[in-house]
Amino acid sequence: MGGPDGLVQKIDTLLDTPPVFETGSYPSEVHEMKEMSRVDFGQYAHCNPHMHQVLWLYTLAGTPEKYHHMHQVLNELYSFTSRGFAGDENNGGMSPWFSLALFDITQFAQVSQTILWDFPGYQQSSSASLTDRI
Repeated sequence: MGGPDGLVQKIDTLLDTPPVFETGSYPSEVHEMKEMSRVDFGQYAHCNPHMHQVLWLYTLAGTPEKYHHMHQVLNELYSFTSRGFAGDENNGGMSPWFSLALFDITQFAQVSQTILWDFPGYQQSSSASLTDRI
């Protein structure tokens, strides 16, 4: 992907590309397509749980100044109303993502015991194994 700079460029492109989609093999648009096109995040589809870790890649690529995208997701795609999630909560991933992201914590690799603390404004993020903290 071109190292950290190439990765940052790919994520920037993802966020800057208009939310245009094609239905492909679906007979009509599905709700994820509608949800992505309703918000101003380009092709970043937060309603798709596989996308939840993408914005954390900015930190891992050494560009914490781009952390404002995470705050934009938290502020614009979640609310304490009946329509408070930016997609379907059918697999239970939106609530924990939101709760942990509020504290700038993610378990980046789901099969790993390593978690990432990302504190905007600090020079460095930290990462540690859960077993190191227990």
